[in-house]
Amino acid sequence: MRRSLLVIAATVCVAGCHTFHPTSVADLTPGEDIRARITGAFSDSLSTILGGDTRIVEGSYVESTRSSVFIDIPVSSAYRGMRLQTLSQRVEVPTTAFLELERKQRSRARTGLALGAAVTASIAIIISQLSGDTGGGVPPGGGGPVDAVVNTPSVSLGNLLAWVWSR
Repeated sequence: MRRSLLVIAATVCVAGCHTFHPTSVADLTPGEDIRARITGAFSDSLSTILGGDTRIVEGSYVESTRSSVFIDIPVSSAYRGMRLQTLSQRVEVPTTAFLELERKQRSRARTGLALGAAVTASIAIIISQLSGDTGGGVPPGGGGPVDAVVNTPSVSLGNLLAWVWSR
């Protein structure tokens, strides 16, 4: 339960940290991450490389000439030992094939909000764990000690928000 909650939170945080802004080929610098919406005709010619009808292409800008742009497009990823290796294909895209061109940039506001939410959730979980009764002790009438039982509370977004607002 907690592992899946952490995976979902991490995915939301990473996805929310970037935005795309419209740009032109002249404003790009080599190595910059870009996203391009291309024409259907050129998308058909890329289908053999990318495996399908892809009208939106994401990759890394390499260089440009007067009539074309070179982009490194990730084609596949595979683990080699403990490392994830991403294989890219350098593709020459004619400037006439671009319908839209966008630059990927980190959003400070979204990153700050995601980080704040993660810190708040972590603090709320730690406080709830530390403030709970751990059990144990001697039952009435003797009988000896009882094993300590730690009850792990179920964490849901509704319970977490209710707890935060009640403080």
